[in-house]
Amino acid sequence: MEGLQTVAHVMSQLLLPISQKNSAQAVERAQYWLGATDLEEETARADYLRFEITKWRDGARASVLLRNVVTDSLLVEKVLGEQFPGKYFLVHEKLQDSGNLSFEDASALLSHSNLIAQLLIDERLSCAQVAGVLSARRGGFEYNWNQLQIIAAALGVRPVLSEEQMFRQSELDVAASQEKFGDATPEECIGLISEVAASLGYSGDLSAHLVRFFPGREEFVPQYSVILNTNLLIVEEYDHPVSAAYEFAPRSGTAKRLQRKRHPSYTAVESAYLNNSKGASFFDRNWAWSRMTTGRSQALALADIFSGLNQMAYPARRELASWIRPWLMRIEDSYTEHLTEVYDPDLEGIRNFFSGLSVGNSHTFGILEQRAVDFLATAMLISSEYDFEVRGRGDSVSASNTSKLKMGDVEFKSRDSKSVIAFEAHGGSLSDFYVNIHADSLAKILKKRKVELEQLGNSGDWNIEVRFVAHDITEMYSLGLPSNISGYTVAWSFTTFNQSWNDVLENVSDDLISTLFKQYVRDPVAGRWVSDGNKAKFNQLIDGGVSS
Repeated sequence: MEGLQTVAHVMSQLLLPISQKNSAQAVERAQYWLGATDLEEETARADYLRFEITKWRDGARASVLLRNVVTDSLLVEKVLGEQFPGKYFLVHEKLQDSGNLSFEDASALLSHSNLIAQLLIDERLSCAQVAGVLSARRGGFEYNWNQLQIIAAALGVRPVLSEEQMFRQSELDVAASQEKFGDATPEECIGLISEVAASLGYSGDLSAHLVRFFPGREEFVPQYSVILNTNLLIVEEYDHPVSAAYEFAPRSGTAKRLQRKRHPSYTAVESAYLNNSKGASFFDRNWAWSRMTTGRSQALALADIFSGLNQMAYPARRELASWIRPWLMRIEDSYTEHLTEVYDPDLEGIRNFFSGLSVGNSHTFGILEQRAVDFLATAMLISSEYDFEVRGRGDSVSASNTSKLKMGDVEFKSRDSKSVIAFEAHGGSLSDFYVNIHADSLAKILKKRKVELEQLGNSGDWNIEVRFVAHDITEMYSLGLPSNISGYTVAWSFTTFNQSWNDVLENVSDDLISTLFKQYVRDPVAGRWVSDGNKAKFNQLIDGGVSS
């Protein structure tokens, strides 16, 4: 039994959060305070300390000596800060009272305070996430975020999300909706988000979950959008299980103000979060099945989205959340009124549009450039002797060529001549970097369309031309590009918006120009999913302004 009657052994039974490398220093500090007892022998000091601990464990208030021993010993751990050691006994008591832990379980939880501090400070975990980590380490014993908040508060690092942070991020999400999705409808955005999710390792079919979550404006249940957006805002700041319901005060005045400002779809005065989270710690499938039948499908979709996100590593979860939140803002945009009326130009206005657009990038996230190419390509080929099957015309600027298997933003395929002419819009100066990216994607597309094309003729019978239309193409004339991709002959050409417009002016009648411009530029720009700012830019060009 040698070694058990030592101060070091007795201190180890306190389960203090002291690392092995600092344990000797902590014992030295304890010995300093035990020296005040006038006990010289190590065994006597150990017995004295054990007696003080036993009294405290049995319900008595910790003695001054025991408090001094513990406080001074904990100061060797710098990660705990200067305040926590003096609050150790108060925290221990709170964990038993409001945390509903036994004396032993409170000591066990506090023994992880070093790790807790590191996870909160360095790794930016929320208390709910820390609780999950510690529960797993203890073989399934379930800690909760309330208990961890008691420790986090004493450490001075309790995770909080201020109103300023939430509203600032929400503003960024509104802006990101335009940058990431351009003029895409909420339904069209789902495909792009799902591609991002797959690249980040999301397990499951996110596309199916999002379609169930937003089956259309008529079937949409807006309160679940409030919950999803609120929880995903937390993820921007903290590694947090997104299905957790309460840690960041989602029923507070801040959450209600966010609801009013960002969720016009939800017209009720009361809190959507409060109405749907009563008695639920997590938004999981058990919670979803308790919802009313009319909204249960969307509630289940919400639970499935949360489940998939929770299984992701935090950096991936945070990145995917930064795509889903702007999508929610796009849905909410359909419940707001757009005030900018789009002009219906005459031929002079159309001339002004292309004169202004030719100057430089329109800064509309490519929307005006792509609509212009829809028009230019159609006008240039409308008098062709061949009939063309058109793919991609009118697609949003965020539509992926690879996912839609189109060889450019807009593609014209002729069965008779076994030819494809694909047009690719580019804002600003075109560089070999963007062209090479397109060449790589074209190789993938041709492989996937091989069966379709070879039903009409062998690969050697086809001629494919890719025409880039940009504001500046000065670097493109000496670019070396593959003339054969996957067995198909490919030609590359480069032109400017100004050159293409002049070609149309020379070869297409004024009446047809007006008709096609209205169909492929003006009317799409007037659509619901083009922002007021981009509509104003269109009007500015029609009036004779320039794009930059």
